[in-house]
Amino acid sequence: MIRLLINGIKYWGQIVFIPLYWVSFVTPRSKKIWLLGCSFGKRFAENPRYFYIYLNQYKKQYVRAIWITHDKNIVKLLRKHNLEAYHYHSLP
Repeated sequence: MIRLLINGIKYWGQIVFIPLYWVSFVTPRSKKIWLLGCSFGKRFAENPRYFYIYLNQYKKQYVRAIWITHDKNIVKLLRKHNLEAYHYHSLP
């Protein structure tokens, strides 16, 4: 019963956000902001990690590299090293 209720909420939630999805196509975007993440936001690892570090070390004047994650400890670690990172539910 609870699972059915949760699935119904997910379904109707997606329908409610469809107009927002379409509006996102007409909003202006910056080609200089790059969002990176790894393993569905659970880790700071592998190729995206090294690419993120490379962008922050050598291409900082050209792009703004931002790490998005589900783990608040990763955000704390990156911010401690003066790197830009956000929790996926936070507002910048």
